Amino acid sequence: EDDAHERAVTKWLDTHSRRQLDSMMPSSADSLRPYREVVGGAWDALIGRRLPGSEDIEWRGVDKTNHGDFLEFTGLLRFSKEGEEIPVVRAYPRTKEWNGMVALWIAGEGKRGIYETGGNLRRPIRRLLQAGVAVFGVDLIYQGEFLGENSPPGKTRKVLNPRPFAGYTFTYNHTLFAQRVHDVLTLIAYASSDERTRRIDLVGVNGAAPWTAAASALAGGLVDRLAVDTRSFRFIELESYRDPNFLPGAVKYGDLPGLLSLTAPRPIWVAGEAKVPDTLSAVYQASGKKGAVALFDGSGEAAIQELVDWLLR
Repeated sequence: EDDAHERAVTKWLDTHSRRQLDSMMPSSADSLRPYREVVGGAWDALIGRRLPGSEDIEWRGVDKTNHGDFLEFTGLLRFSKEGEEIPVVRAYPRTKEWNGMVALWIAGEGKRGIYETGGNLRRPIRRLLQAGVAVFGVDLIYQGEFLGENSPPGKTRKVLNPRPFAGYTFTYNHTLFAQRVHDVLTLIAYASSDERTRRIDLVGVNGAAPWTAAASALAGGLVDRLAVDTRSFRFIELESYRDPNFLPGAVKYGDLPGLLSLTAPRPIWVAGEAKVPDTLSAVYQASGKKGAVALFDGSGEAAIQELVDWLLR
């Protein structure tokens, strides 16, 4: 009886809040502001951290290698206030002068996502460098160097309580999803601190789309363009609160389409979707920038090639 009553109450709450949020879907520039305040404010609270100040970000270089046609810097970015460090690789063009454009390449496998199996840069990355674009790769928490010989976590950690209730863990602890978004925000803050940087493009591929979408929404306009291969990801399809991409409240505030919509009116490129999601289309229409949404009906390697074409236009 108690379980049935709890389900009834939560269903009523969900129906009530869904009705309120549906009524806020913007249809004009005037209605865009309250949508941003509520939905954008909610995602701000869910992630639990805003963009760090550049004065709090420190680069600790480990190595510098001249590969002939590009320079490669490896090192650690330290966010002193939180005591966090993330491994980063920065590649700058040499055959063509750096044009001040930076592509932050966030991949599901970490910074090795910019390399081929043999250690050479992938062709899409080389294309960006040849066009004068710098490319940064990063290991977010529990990626790459954080793992050593271990595999990426299939489940998130939880507090020692036998009852399977997300609140016991995530009322007082950030989710792994949020922590990865924090790391992306640190990288954005660092990239923007270079006075030579003219434009920042944020890329999310191979499972990184939701992290980059969240970081773009919270970056205060420092991200000029967002490019993601969503692989049709939706928070609502997660089967456990211990899934690495679990985030309480994500479904309520629009799921991934709602999160992507907060990039408006900045240009956005989306792959992995059969069509432009309705929420994304409506918000960009209301912002007067419907043409700023580019859709590629595909995913995987073909999408990455098309993504680079879009970045270089």
